Parts: sequence; C-alpha cells; structure tokens
Amino acid sequence: MEHDPEEIFKNVCECIKALCDRNGLTADKIKAIGITNQRETTIAFDRKTGKSFNNAIVWLDQRTSGIVEEMKKKNGGNVDCYREICGLPINTYFSVQKMKWLLNNVTGLKD
Repeated sequence: MEHDPEEIFKNVCECIKALCDRNGLTADKIKAIGITNQRETTIAFDRKTGKSFNNAIVWLDQRTSGIVEEMKKKNGGNVDCYREICGLPINTYFSVQKMKWLLNNVTGLKD
C-alpha cells in the first residue's frame, strides 16, 4: 500500500488555486495548510532536491513483516520489549520499521 507524494502535492496545489480563485485571494494570503496522512504513513525526502525517494508507505502495509519477525526473534518473541522506552510494541504499523525497510531497499537513501 503506497501513496504517490507527487500526486498529493499536485492535488494540494490545485486545492489552493481553487480556493484562491473562488474567494478572490492571492496565494500570499494563505498562511498555512494542514495535511493529514494517517499518522504512521512513512516517506523519505532528498534534503537537496526536496523530491521523495519512494512512494509513501501506508500505515497498513505489511512489507516490514520480515523486519518485525527479526526484531521479535532478537528479543525472545517479546513484542513489548521496547514499550517501556517508547510506549509501542513491535508491529508493522509503526514508522521505524518502514524507515528501516526504506533504508535497506531504496537506492541512494542511505547516502
């Protein structure tokens, strides 16, 4: 499950333009915008270009199940071994596993 970040950006720009056109505004009158992303959806951007390295990995994506199994095995099957530190169990839902997957699988991201 992925989202195309370029499509999201394009749609936000179209919404801002429509808002301005409909209300006789210029873009400099807009002070802020907010985008909700389902919380644990994860993406990495190139700090030099501002472009994404990959599509955003959506919260319910299961591609990190191997990483989760590795972490559980390392901790004797205890999914709650990090709960005292960060409050979270080991699970595919959370962003850290998605970021690890991106680092291991997306060319150029580690650089």
